[in-house]
Amino acid sequence: MGDRISIQFKDMDGRESPVIFSHWGGMGFLEDARHFIKEMSDTRGFSSMEAGKLAVDTIAVLRQEHEMYLGKDVFEGDNSDNGNYVYYIEKNEWRKYNPSKSKKDMVNNLKGTLNEIKDIIEKYEGLE
Repeated sequence: MGDRISIQFKDMDGRESPVIFSHWGGMGFLEDARHFIKEMSDTRGFSSMEAGKLAVDTIAVLRQEHEMYLGKDVFEGDNSDNGNYVYYIEKNEWRKYNPSKSKKDMVNNLKGTLNEIKDIIEKYEGLE
């Protein structure tokens, strides 16, 4: 149960911030982040803004209304209800980022394949 979502920032140099997860924030969390960034861009602009600094500023402002935790990437937390949104500083736009579940699926499939290989090896080792 929850209303999980995550956001992160990417700057013009390609640096990405840690991912900010919220278990209960839902789309309201994203809207609050959008509102904060709009206010910041109207007053300061983003020409030299770094992804990590923007993440820290966002946490500082949103912490009063939302619980949050950090992850190094989208796989380190749970955003299963609403997904992950990336703010591209240079373009001043948000995009929903759906990391390929196949990455996790690939790992699980590889684990399954490795287990199958182990079983085959054990079976043939027993024939010697």
